[in-house]
Amino acid sequence: MSLFIRKNPNPQTLLSKVYAAEYPAGYEASTEEAADAWVAAQLAAGWIPAPVQPSPEEQAAKLAAACSDLSQARLDGLAQSWGYDSIVSLVSYKGDANPRFDAEGSAGFAARSAEWTAADEFRAAALAGQVAPTLENYVSALPALPVRPVV
Repeated sequence: MSLFIRKNPNPQTLLSKVYAAEYPAGYEASTEEAADAWVAAQLAAGWIPAPVQPSPEEQAAKLAAACSDLSQARLDGLAQSWGYDSIVSLVSYKGDANPRFDAEGSAGFAARSAEWTAADEFRAAALAGQVAPTLENYVSALPALPVRPVV
């Protein structure tokens, strides 16, 4: 297989790359290095706009939202695996007269508390520079979810 490129005038699809055994119509033979050099030359000449990099604040906000969404999905997934609609529904059974519902509600309550406490601790450690602010590091900082109590 060889690399073939088509140089597009549209900055959104500046360069199309295709790996094929034969020349596709409208493409020319190239190498990865030549393709990268062509894009770099276009950027340097100002013929295409440079990619917009998000600010550190935008990156932090995006990561915070992703972490929050992930934790909420984990907690809701736990509750749904036990037959509840969401973590809110599950924890509402804490203190229920039915021993099974009380045990499940209490376990869900503890899991929710541990999850968001870990989230706050991760955020503080990331802001202090003690841990790299990545989604992978966030996941590794989260507590294990509990197993369903048997009553």
